[in-house]
Amino acid sequence: MKLTPRLQKIADEIKPGETMTLNITVKNVGKAVMQNPIITLTPSDALTVVGGTTAFQLNNINIGKDVTIAVQVRALKTI
Repeated sequence: MKLTPRLQKIADEIKPGETMTLNITVKNVGKAVMQNPIITLTPSDALTVVGGTTAFQLNNINIGKDVTIAVQVRALKTI
């Protein structure tokens, strides 16, 4: 199965301690239904996921369809 992740472009500077909603879109570009895919985010030295959960299980994604999840992140340094 193939998928194409898309991240939103961050329009403004984010300072340490500030939070924002990061929208992540996953599109199924394969030839079969994606069955309950799990998206895993790896925190960096600049961003961390608010709440500590870094894995998000999605519902099935049909061929050619996409799903967007909203994740709260906090800046650890200016981005």
